[in-house]
This record gives sequence, structure tokens and C-alpha cells, in this order.
Amino acid sequence: MKRSHWLSRFTMAAAVLALTTSWALGAPGVAAAPLQQDNLLPNPGFESGTDRWQAWWAEIAKPSGGYDYAYKPNSFNTESVAGGAARDLVLSGDKSYRIFNNWDPFWAGIKQTVNVPAGSRVRFAMSARVWAANAFWPTASDATMPSRVRVGIEPNGGGDPFSGSVIWSGEIAPHNGWGGAAVEATAGAGGTVTVFVSIDFRGSSRQFMGAFFDEGQLTVVSTGPTPQPGVTPAPAAGSSGIYVVQAGDSLGKIARKLNVTVQALLSLNTLKDPNTIYIGQQLKVPGGSTVAAPVAGVTSYVVQSGDNLSRLARRFNTTIDRIKQLNNLKTDVIYIGQTLLIGP
Repeated sequence: MKRSHWLSRFTMAAAVLALTTSWALGAPGVAAAPLQQDNLLPNPGFESGTDRWQAWWAEIAKPSGGYDYAYKPNSFNTESVAGGAARDLVLSGDKSYRIFNNWDPFWAGIKQTVNVPAGSRVRFAMSARVWAANAFWPTASDATMPSRVRVGIEPNGGGDPFSGSVIWSGEIAPHNGWGGAAVEATAGAGGTVTVFVSIDFRGSSRQFMGAFFDEGQLTVVSTGPTPQPGVTPAPAAGSSGIYVVQAGDSLGKIARKLNVTVQALLSLNTLKDPNTIYIGQQLKVPGGSTVAAPVAGVTSYVVQSGDNLSRLARRFNTTIDRIKQLNNLKTDVIYIGQTLLIGP
């Protein structure tokens, strides 16, 4: 695997020095819950480097052909404008968080555990940008490269990004510009949540593959009564839902869609050959919830500047309530870069 020598032209000598530091990140501290209007995240814009954030990644064996696998990235670190980073790769302030690899695709991210008011409705958002190219910066990112960014919340403070109890946002692919992803969840009785950021490059390869994150935000949307222990438990270990195989599906595509591994699907369904699935087959999926089959006529739309639900409803000849239903929206608030499902 090639090291990130590209940084000599990309972020200059200071960033090269940063890449030589250890990949091992200390477990993040748990911050006390502040007032509702405050950002609950310590170090939300990475101005204190990687402090409080912990890296995670999947390691999925390379198949005999294709790119449906994941290796550990060769860099979890920060970009710094003061250290020579390109301004476009930092949204605000001096720093952003960078995950990077050469040639081999990866599925990785960062996480942080935070104390919040028990039973409160919280919202986690993160700005992101991806860059995938076969030439040095400032070559434009190749938008045909599969690049799936999303954010998640584990309502009870669990630290496993592959757990079915993590509530995930929709996916965005913010090539050549910054986009945003957000998700809401209700905190459990313990008053602790873990927030996750995920970038999944599985499915293809480029010489340079990087994801950049900045300006995270965790806020309390609404407060509620303190839940009693046992009222909203996380799904029991081994629980599963159902996914109905559609035309064009493969285990690799289903795994990426549901943010699980091919091996997890093979094990849960006692499949010996990943190529022997068929249309209409009901597959068990981790997480304890049933995944509905795609609805005819439903498409995805990335929110643009000036959009609101009323305008989108008129443009696509649908209703505000239908858009909110498809996207599980509790309010009319949407944001630039958000991916929405739109349908009749």
C-alpha cells in the first residue's frame, strides 16, 4: 500500500510530519451535558486536533476480483491551514479531520461519546467533503467514485459503529464541495449517546481517497420525561430484521445500503455462497427492524440553497407530509446537502 507522499504537494511539510504520528488514538473523554442551546460536542471543529474523537474502521478481506472490501486507512489526522493545507479542505477555522488512503477502498470514521439529558431528543450534524482522484491536488474529485458519508447516533452510548442499535442519517456524496448530514435520536435512560461519522469508499478505487469533516454539532432538540431503565432498551444481541432482495441486488450492495458487512449477512442467513441470492428472497439483517422494499417511483434529491419542503412538494407534485413520511422528518427543517427521498 502506498503512503501519503502526495502530502508534500498537498499539505506541505508540516502535514507530512503529522502523518508520521501513531494511529492509536486514546479513548475520548465523556463531556458533561451543557445547557440545551449549546453545542454538546467538545472539540466540534477539530481545532484541538483529534482530541475527544476516536477512529474506527472495518477490515473486510479483499476478494479475488473487484473492490468490495475495506482496509484500514493509512491516515487518521487533521488538516491545518496554518500547516499548509488547502483552504478548500477546511470549512471553518484552521483545522478539519482527515481520513485518507491510497488505492485500497476503506469504510471508516470517527466517534465520540457525550453525556446528554436522559430522554431528550438530540440532533447530530457534521459537514463533510470527499476527494477521490488519480492525480495530485487540486485535481477535481471524481464524482463517479462511490463515496457514502453519513452520521449516526447510538442512543445508549454504545461504541460499536456496526451495531444495529445505531440510528443513521441518509447518505451524501459531497464531491468538490462541502455538504452536511444530520440525524436525530432520543437519548436513553443513562443520559449518554455516542455519535458516529462514517465514510464508505467500497466498490471502486482511486490513487487518492480522502474524506474531510468539520463543524460537528450535537444539540438538544427537545426534552422529555426521564425514561425508566428498560423502557427503551437497545436491540438484543442477535436480533434481526428482514430485507427483501430486489432486482440488481448483491450481498455487497445490500451490505453497503444497510451499513453492515457481507460476512454478517452470510452468518445471519447461513449462506455459504454470497452469489446465491434471488429476487424476492427474505434476508435477515442485523438490528431488529424490518427494512421495507423500495417504493415504486421514489427517487433521491439533494437539498440545494433556497429549498424548503413546500417548494420541493410543488416541484415534484407531492405533499409536504409525504416527504416527511418518507424521510422520517419530525419538523419542516431541512439543510443544504441533505439527501431526501421524494415520491408519490
